[in-house]
Amino acid sequence: MFFGKPKIKHTVIESKEGKTLIEDKEIAGRWQQYIEELYDSEELEEEETTPEELGPTMTKAEFEKH
Repeated sequence: MFFGKPKIKHTVIESKEGKTLIEDKEIAGRWQQYIEELYDSEELEEEETTPEELGPTMTKAEFEKH
């Protein structure tokens, strides 16, 4: 059971310039821009991983159980 009125959560999406975006197409475009910048960032670097760090391998049968 809920108490009181349900609260509606509002999230504001802004352009890089700080303009509030209202249209779905504008918001989708901003998300695309954000993701492209995120993955193009030099901050993301692949790390070398050793087999020991990965842990034991899983057999096909073990995988299919889950």
